[in-house]
Amino acid sequence: QRITTICTSVAESMGGTCEITSKTIPEVKIDKNLLTLLRKSAAEIIPEEQIYTFTEPTMGGEDFSFFSMEIPTVHFRHSQRFCDDRIQYPTHNANFISCEDGYWSGSAILVKFAMDWLNENA
Repeated sequence: QRITTICTSVAESMGGTCEITSKTIPEVKIDKNLLTLLRKSAAEIIPEEQIYTFTEPTMGGEDFSFFSMEIPTVHFRHSQRFCDDRIQYPTHNANFISCEDGYWSGSAILVKFAMDWLNENA
């Protein structure tokens, strides 16, 4: 409702009109067995205290959610520290810079998880 009011007011103030349409994106469905395996794989790469499982839905939209409606999936976020702790820009900001020295762990987790899954399912 509020978005419609704001957009309509802005458009009318410039002599225009607007029409608001939206599409609901489904939540990402996480397969519990895959999540358990991913956590186990990740714990062999990074300290377990650095592994966090979201228990509540988040506001982020994911195209990945459409895949999760069709096949078992698991989704993870790989956080990265900032090179300069004084200046921290949001991830999708042109000034965002993260330190490359931590990139290896995200790749290693994915490789370990894939190998573990194949060992259990191939």
